[in-house]
Amino acid sequence: MSALKQEEIFEQYIVLPRGAITIGRAENNSIVIEDITVSQNHAQIYTFQNTSHIKDLDSKNGVYVNGKKTHHHIIQTGDSVRLGSYSFIIEGFE
Repeated sequence: MSALKQEEIFEQYIVLPRGAITIGRAENNSIVIEDITVSQNHAQIYTFQNTSHIKDLDSKNGVYVNGKKTHHHIIQTGDSVRLGSYSFIIEGFE
């Protein structure tokens, strides 16, 4: 599995790698976002065979997909994801 580079998450569109990635402010995450509105361990995205699931890891400011708050959601190409005040659009899958 190849991992997203930290700078890639700061682009508007991202391609999700296969496997699991975690997103949050803590250094132990796959993707570290240094933003106070993003929790230490905010969300996990798991991608397998062109299907991605995003799960809120009990974050303070929630996970939103296409403007709707969710705890768990199957995300697809073109979906808009917001974590705290940071958002990105899913461009596709590796």
